[in-house]
Amino acid sequence: MEDYKSGPLATRKAASKKATDKFPSKIPIICQKSTSSVLPSLAKSKFLIPKSLEVLEFERLIRKRISLDEREAIFFLINGKIMPRKDSTMEQVYEKEKDEDGFLYVIYTEENFIG
Repeated sequence: MEDYKSGPLATRKAASKKATDKFPSKIPIICQKSTSSVLPSLAKSKFLIPKSLEVLEFERLIRKRISLDEREAIFFLINGKIMPRKDSTMEQVYEKEKDEDGFLYVIYTEENFIG
């Protein structure tokens, strides 16, 4: 798994700014599977998604990209927490949880981390 956060902060900030300047109605996201997950990896990890996209639609997008059946469990983590309500927009999630570099980092796994 590529570690996008290992690059220089200034470079990552420039990349997210370039994306949001070019596509102001979209959010830059980096989505990767957990290192402990047995789910398939995404072919690409960087996404520009519409701000208005709901969390549920983002989940469907990722499920489709990894060919995961609707009956199989998948959990999304942002900053170590389960992603918020499925009717939240990705813009709401982004504004609250984006990294200092301007990207929203999302980890997916089949494990439920709720204790």
